[in-house]
Order: sequence, then C-alpha cells, then structure tokens
Amino acid sequence: MRGKPRLYGHHAGAKRVREIVEACPDLGVKYLTIFAFSTENWKRPDSEVTVIFELLGQWLTETAPRLVSNGVKLRHYGRRAPLSAEFLANLDEACAATPAKKEFVLGLAINYGGRAEITDAIAEV
Repeated sequence: MRGKPRLYGHHAGAKRVREIVEACPDLGVKYLTIFAFSTENWKRPDSEVTVIFELLGQWLTETAPRLVSNGVKLRHYGRRAPLSAEFLANLDEACAATPAKKEFVLGLAINYGGRAEITDAIAEV
C-alpha cells in the first residue's frame, strides 16, 4: 500500500517491537507475547522467510542480551522443528539467560500456530 517492498515492513516491524518491549515494564505490563513467525508463514516466499529469520537471529544476538540484563525473561512458544540448529542455539541461549529478578516476561511465538497446537495436542493423546 505504501509502495515499499514487503521486506521493508519486516524491518520496520522489528524496530517497533523493540520500542514496545522496552516500554512495557515502565507501563506496568508484566507479560507480552509477540507472534514473530507462525507455522503458516512457511508458505511465504523462501527469500522472505530467510530475511525474517535473519532479523529474528539478529534480534536474539543483539537485542535480547540487553533486555535480559534489564530483567526481561524470554520464553519460546512453538515448534522447534524445522528451525535451524544455529537459530535454536541462539534462541535457547537467550531464553536460558534468566535474570535473578524478572521484571517482565516476553514470550516469543516462533513457529507457532493454533492449528499446529491442536494437532500436537491430539497427537499426544
């Protein structure tokens, strides 16, 4: 609608998420879940999926450590497969770095979907 490429929106969204997450504790928000990548997003063009995971990986290595040092607890919600081993290692490291005193819990819904959750729940029965 704005004449920009699709990837422009992902970059702008990543910046906005950082601003929102950093503002939440000051606003008294204790929990927030960000739906960063749904299971349905795998249907996007490969080039777009690649850029999304590059942005998420960059966020995990650059922004997440700063948030954790400021009392933010990170949690992952979603399927681990088929996420890459490198991405999972960065995700696990960020989530494991639990601050002694958590001020705010940020849920990262990555490779998460309502249909996938129902399918997984039925498979466990």
